[in-house]
Amino acid sequence: MSMILNFFNQLSDMDSGWFPYLFLRPQKNNVISLGHLSKMSLYFGLTYGGLLGVFLSVADESKPMVVRIVGALVTAICFVPVFFVLWGIIFRIPWNIRARSLENPKR
Repeated sequence: MSMILNFFNQLSDMDSGWFPYLFLRPQKNNVISLGHLSKMSLYFGLTYGGLLGVFLSVADESKPMVVRIVGALVTAICFVPVFFVLWGIIFRIPWNIRARSLENPKR
């Protein structure tokens, strides 16, 4: 189990994973609360969901421009809860385990 936690913590410690929102990364000894995860989800979800939506809308030239723009916006908005759930399960849990152990080394 420790190997898995270390692997995901190493991934979440990389600066490139936080680009372009490095300021959202908490200190290693700070837990990521649901409020902070929500904030991260807004930033990352809208950014990467928007990029995905634009990519998908550019790839589908058969639809009118208005439909493609609305589709890109819907994709961006829908990506926020997807990011919240996935990042919360995959990275938040290992991050918080490490943060609590750094906070209280006896654990």
